[in-house]
Amino acid sequence: MEKLTDTNKTLLDLLANTLFGAKIPVTIRSPGALWTEANLQAVFLLALRDAHPDDFPPELLHEIRCGVKQFLTGNVRLANAHAYISTLLEKADIPHVLIKGHASAIWYPEPDLRQLGDVDFYVAPQDVERAEALLAREGFTPEKTSHRFHHVFTKDGCRYELHYGIPGMPEGETGKLCKAYFADMIERSAVRHTPFGEMRLPSAFHHGLILLLHTAHHLTNSGVGLRHLCDWVVFADTLPENDFVNMFQNCLQELGLWRFACCLTDLGVRYMGAQPKTWAADADEPLGDALLADFFAGGNFGQKNVVRSRQAYLITSGRKRNSKLLRLFSVLLDMIYQKWPIAKKIKILVPFGWAYFTLRYLFRRLAGKRPKLYVRKAVRGAEERTQLYDRLRLFQNERNQK
Repeated sequence: MEKLTDTNKTLLDLLANTLFGAKIPVTIRSPGALWTEANLQAVFLLALRDAHPDDFPPELLHEIRCGVKQFLTGNVRLANAHAYISTLLEKADIPHVLIKGHASAIWYPEPDLRQLGDVDFYVAPQDVERAEALLAREGFTPEKTSHRFHHVFTKDGCRYELHYGIPGMPEGETGKLCKAYFADMIERSAVRHTPFGEMRLPSAFHHGLILLLHTAHHLTNSGVGLRHLCDWVVFADTLPENDFVNMFQNCLQELGLWRFACCLTDLGVRYMGAQPKTWAADADEPLGDALLADFFAGGNFGQKNVVRSRQAYLITSGRKRNSKLLRLFSVLLDMIYQKWPIAKKIKILVPFGWAYFTLRYLFRRLAGKRPKLYVRKAVRGAEERTQLYDRLRLFQNERNQK
């Protein structure tokens, strides 16, 4: 693991104080760097809750106050939007459940400080057309960009993602097993009364599983930051140990996520003030430290390093190919399938897709709309990240390995 910087340590200590009342004395030596890092990790509302104004120069203090005001206002608007869409679907008798966003916030000691981004909700595939028709009648604007497992709508400045697949679901036999665990997600959901209105939220089991799938998915793509880690740590800390083990151990071992869950939990214990957990006591600390370094390197959804998004295809595609040529072919093929899902059914479109997206990149690069693609740097970084993620053994049945 790369050594934690003073700014990294300060940010973790501030989060420990807010999330778990750690009462760690904090001296802010580099206020500008701390503000930048907290922004890129999407945790500045949590980190700066108890920061003293004298710790920041006047110009930076003004910027921070504007940012805090903007996000707090945005959080209220988005929380209202969560309640609005849930009530809308409930009245139309469309089975649904809100995921991620506010479903994560309710586990925080101060939910208002968990920074929200958009409104995610799940609807069973057979109800998608009814849900889309309802949104159209209510004045939602559909986004033209296609996505693999969700459709996007906007209304009144808020972004809504209608999911008809679980974010981060693996493929193959593990995916089938995982899908079975989500078969009763809507049935086991419950309406929760909040200051913003009623919201239908997932059970603790389904919420925890979504957190791990979502984090693992983005970890191996553009990257995740401390907000994802905080989501898991506050959730895992809230459940009594026996309840957690009974609820999750067998499932996560079958899905190859138990090792990952233990590493994330142990990071919360060692760096963020969470209570020690017996079930995570044997976590691989060096692996956890390497993960923490990866979180800091990427930031929230890879905001700190644009190269990481280029590495995503190299990490997730063709990993079992020994030949570099075959691996490159797998990467390019997967890229087309992600951008043109129809090409998976109509294979003749694949070469046209390669030509189209290559030319589009070149034109946008010449127009200054795309950064230069450093291929060697991307490949080297992808190989280093792949070695790290392989150590997690994600989606490899851990019960069979015992």
